[in-house]
Formats: sequence, structure tokens, C-alpha cells
Amino acid sequence: MHLAGVYGLMGPSKRKDQIRCLEEVLINHRAYEGLLPHPLVAKAYRELGAVLMEDKQYEKAHNTNSELFELQEKAYADKPASLDVARAECYKLKGNIYVAQSHLRR
Repeated sequence: MHLAGVYGLMGPSKRKDQIRCLEEVLINHRAYEGLLPHPLVAKAYRELGAVLMEDKQYEKAHNTNSELFELQEKAYADKPASLDVARAECYKLKGNIYVAQSHLRR
């Protein structure tokens, strides 16, 4: 289930609304750190990165992925195995962004 889909914001014509919706979740996370559950915030970062990639905003997608990486490091600081899995996911997402950028340049 996509977070933006809950609000009926799916599809290419509503991409700006998807970005706005996901950014609102992240703004609230930054303002009230610790109140939103970690899985929700991580999902918002992942989805925002994906929507930004679809919108060809690769630099913003990289920044979003970096913020996800920092969030995962804080959340799993005392759980090395979970941190390794979270890091692998972030590296995979970073790779996806680079692949999308390279296809755009061709």
C-alpha cells in the first residue's frame, strides 16, 4: 500500500500532490521527532524517493535517500544486523537512482 494512495493521489497526473503529501509526513517527523513510528517515516522516505525518480528529480531523490540512510542509522544504532540490512536497502535505492539517471542520458 502506498501512502499517497490512501489519499487517492496515485498516477502520473497527481505526482506533485504525491510529493506534497509525502513531504508533509516528513516535515511532521522533523518537527515532532520521535512521535511518528519509524516504519512510517522510512516508508515515506522510500516512496518520496521513488516519486522523485519518476518525476526525474534525481538530485532530490539522492537527498531523500541520504536522509533515509541517516534515519536508519539512528534507528538501528544498537542493532548491527538490522543496520546492515537497512544500509543494503539504501545502497540498492541509490543504485536505482544512478541507473535511472544513466538511462536518461542515453
